[in-house]
Amino acid sequence: HNNRNILISFVGDVNQSIYDTLGGCAKSDMEINALFGVKFKKLILNGCYRSTSRIINYYSKFEIEKQNTYSLSDLKDDYGTIYFNKNINSESLPEEIGNIVDINLKNGVPENEICILCPQWRMAYDIVKYMKERFPDNQFDAIEISPLKYDPMNFVYLIAKILFLRESKNIKMKRRDSLKVLNILKNEFYVNISSNYYFDDLLYTINKTQIIESDGILTLKNAVKSVLKDLEIKHNDKLKTYIVEYFEKIIHKIKKFKLKSDYNSFAKTFKEKEGIVIGTIHSVKGEEFTTVIAFGLLDGYLPHHNYLYEEKYKPLKDSNTNHLLYVLCSRARKNLYLFSEKGRCSNKGYEYKCNYILNSYKYDYNENI
Repeated sequence: HNNRNILISFVGDVNQSIYDTLGGCAKSDMEINALFGVKFKKLILNGCYRSTSRIINYYSKFEIEKQNTYSLSDLKDDYGTIYFNKNINSESLPEEIGNIVDINLKNGVPENEICILCPQWRMAYDIVKYMKERFPDNQFDAIEISPLKYDPMNFVYLIAKILFLRESKNIKMKRRDSLKVLNILKNEFYVNISSNYYFDDLLYTINKTQIIESDGILTLKNAVKSVLKDLEIKHNDKLKTYIVEYFEKIIHKIKKFKLKSDYNSFAKTFKEKEGIVIGTIHSVKGEEFTTVIAFGLLDGYLPHHNYLYEEKYKPLKDSNTNHLLYVLCSRARKNLYLFSEKGRCSNKGYEYKCNYILNSYKYDYNENI
């Protein structure tokens, strides 16, 4: 910004605060004012360069804070598709999603402009398998069963990302992740980090870890040990327990899904991919696509069952659900396909029902895909 009188600024959208279950904490403008003891000047950007007017009007229903958003997109007057199906059976779902992808590809929509989403990563595996078999000539930026759970707020995961992407030339990303590691250790585990220790020092320590080609787990353990030694961390029970539990989860996942644990198998987790995107709602926040297809929009998945049954979360049920639906639907530029499929059951045999907010939303949807 050219105004040098501005000392600090915050940019955000209260309607997109979806990281509360992952440890994030969103603040309103009034809360920020109270926190700093000053009154910030509030500016609102109402123009949207991403989506059609129809898409914007649809997802505005999920706003917690009304913003009167209007389209500035070149596609603003395009009618596009907004489709909702709550009667399809889960067994027929992969084929139907495949049909939608096929139509879009034949209509000239590029691979990387098509996105398939669900609330939880476990739900995506069958779709990934089906799509790769049906479209063998297309590329996919898809969720894979990985030994490492995606968790950008976990310092061990971030160390792994730096370690297994050591060949990457994206130095800016590595430095950013190194700084995150130091901040997490300092703020969550109360590690006293010397003012002379910088994120580049951490990056150097991780990068000099010796690669053990046959053992990704041991390679990562050695990197973590080197970081702790470098920072002179000796007695921190909370940190020690956290690390032990993290590696126990990795080993459990490898055994459960019969995954490979060599270095290259770990490194694949972080390799950049391109093509048709298949992921979770959380994973595409900030992204945009011509066509968005979402499934698993069921109470118990969206919102998570904690918000339905645990007393401390129940008051947050509506806001959490609306935030997720807002982020999901606002990723679409032109076409939006939503599925609340039948036949998906819990471990106790309970059949998940259509998301309660979508179920009550009276809208003139497209009748066909």
